[in-house]
Amino acid sequence: FYPQIVLTSTTGISAFNINGVTLHSFCGVGICNKSIDKTILSIRKNLELYKILTQCKIIAVDEISMLGYNHFKYIDSVLKDIRNSYKPFGGIQVIIIGDFYQLPPVNDDFIFVNNNALWKSFNFHTVELTKIWRQTEYDFIENLNKIRIGNVDEAVINFFEPNIKKN
Repeated sequence: FYPQIVLTSTTGISAFNINGVTLHSFCGVGICNKSIDKTILSIRKNLELYKILTQCKIIAVDEISMLGYNHFKYIDSVLKDIRNSYKPFGGIQVIIIGDFYQLPPVNDDFIFVNNNALWKSFNFHTVELTKIWRQTEYDFIENLNKIRIGNVDEAVINFFEPNIKKN
């Protein structure tokens, strides 16, 4: 027996690719631009959404690098109130998936910025996937990893330059 896991992501395209929904849509918070009290009132009036949120056990969030701190905090506050719990996300287990070296949030900080108290309260256990499945050529992998961490030196440029097509 496996508990139901709600598959969410931070963008519509990535949610579609996992047969899920956006985190914002699932939680009923829209673009997090209303007061938290108005959002909570709106959720409480939507009995179906309210029931789903109060009974949810696990949320998986893909493309986590794109979830900004302010939206993360907003969703956490809403879920704590809706579920009447002081636990992170109102006691819903959260599984986050993604690469923090990928796209950052738009007009916001990463959710783990400054090792903040909210981030720490989730007490995430990190599982790092180390096997690369899409590439096999060692030099290519090494140069991609250098780019990933912002270490673009002359050797990286020389490696990729022959593959640049002019016009």
